[in-house]
Amino acid sequence: MTPSPVSVADAWTRPLFLVWQPIWTPQPPTRPVGEILTRIRPPQPEWALSPLAWWRMAATLGPHLVAQLDQWVWQTVARHQIPGHWHINLWPHTVMTQAAWIAQQPTAGLVLETTEQWPWSARLWDTLYDVWMSRQGRVMLDDWTDDTVVPAYRGLHGLKIDQTVWHDEPFTAAFISRWTDFVARCHDHGLIVIAEGIETPEQRDIALQCGCDGLQGFLWGQPQVWPQRTDDAEGFVIPQ
Repeated sequence: MTPSPVSVADAWTRPLFLVWQPIWTPQPPTRPVGEILTRIRPPQPEWALSPLAWWRMAATLGPHLVAQLDQWVWQTVARHQIPGHWHINLWPHTVMTQAAWIAQQPTAGLVLETTEQWPWSARLWDTLYDVWMSRQGRVMLDDWTDDTVVPAYRGLHGLKIDQTVWHDEPFTAAFISRWTDFVARCHDHGLIVIAEGIETPEQRDIALQCGCDGLQGFLWGQPQVWPQRTDDAEGFVIPQ
């Protein structure tokens, strides 16, 4: 699966293309930090499936399709060599079928994001550790919603608190206390914590009060089209 090259100008009209969402950090980086997302635009204008919805659909059709998509995203990001620190999504199906390929990929400048919404066996996680984390590669858990349990996966770099946490519950003193304690326990285990779905100044302030190390969300704008040339990256907006 190798779509034809997509320019920044016409990317939004193509069926399959990449965007990136900036990740804010307290110390403004000299290079962009962001998550790379896949967008699928069916013929209907102004409508695109979410990445999770697409990957669920792809998994229904066959794990090999998920692995092919993961590999295409990874190869696209690596090929264009845009300076920055990029988070890309990785699913268990890809580790199952492409472990040897992953073991050959450079680890610099990439963070792999995965989720417990797909099952990870201990053996499969050990495979991911062997082919990626043992070579200083970083992995983060996405979509985290449980403030009672700190994940204990071998070699884990950090986690991202899901957007529903900041949207579905009022910011009471109890809420702040629970999540502050959770983030502190994550830090005690050497994990970094990023808050997703930050759309308002209040959500930003609460997430920072809870101790989050980074923030991601529409407060800093909509996802930006992933460029096809290094020159196109000069227009990247880095949140301040």
